[in-house]
Amino acid sequence: MSVAIVTGGASGMGLALIKSLVARGGYKGIVVADLQPPPDVSPIVSFFKSDVTSWENQTALFKFAWEKYGRLDLVVLNAGVADLDDMYADSEDGPQPLNLKTLAIDVNGPLYGIRQALWYMRRNPGGSSGKIVITSSSSGFYAYPINPQYCAAKHAIIGLVRSMGPFLKRENITVNAVCPGLVRTPLVPQAIRDAFPAEHFTPVETIIRAFHSFIYSDRSGECAEASAEQIYYRPQPDFLDEHMELLFSGSEELWTKAYENAKHD
Repeated sequence: MSVAIVTGGASGMGLALIKSLVARGGYKGIVVADLQPPPDVSPIVSFFKSDVTSWENQTALFKFAWEKYGRLDLVVLNAGVADLDDMYADSEDGPQPLNLKTLAIDVNGPLYGIRQALWYMRRNPGGSSGKIVITSSSSGFYAYPINPQYCAAKHAIIGLVRSMGPFLKRENITVNAVCPGLVRTPLVPQAIRDAFPAEHFTPVETIIRAFHSFIYSDRSGECAEASAEQIYYRPQPDFLDEHMELLFSGSEELWTKAYENAKHD
């Protein structure tokens, strides 16, 4: 029986995913990490009050799950927030401090979560194993002028997944990203939900199918863009030329040796 942690699982896509995992079965424990508890779903679902921007809090979260259930098979890093500051704002008093909480939640949160998950998944009974799925966004593939911090954060997640996924698969740990389009969740202001034509929204059911395609497979390093009823597995862009291909694809041994030598310089 499996054990899962889902951040941002008290509402929206996270809650819908938890309900789908409970319905599918095979879990002895699912820990919801959020600022507020979820509605009652199942006796196997427990709650841990979580601030994903805090390393200490995430340490306590993962320790809680491990001590309660004794293993960790799935981590869904779903907590996220849109821009909390206006990058375009101007002031007669000079540049004002920038609120970077969007990046703290949407980038630092997953980075902390992966670091924590790896430590425990490598110590699972029976050997290293596990699945990590991060909620990115379709804005991770495109320009998104109205929410530039959010856009930058979601681009970062796609780069993270494509970089770590193939590497960690060697340890029987997979890392993937689900990239939703516009979904009716609490993250989307009601004014936006009212303004956009219904046909441009992506149903939550499509998002859940995308999550399941990673949870119940051995895919790793992939990004699933969910748009309306469709799921598109977005390939990495082609290398510009042989120089870029060597630099980013064929030079792991060279990089490893160079870093090792640098330690002794």
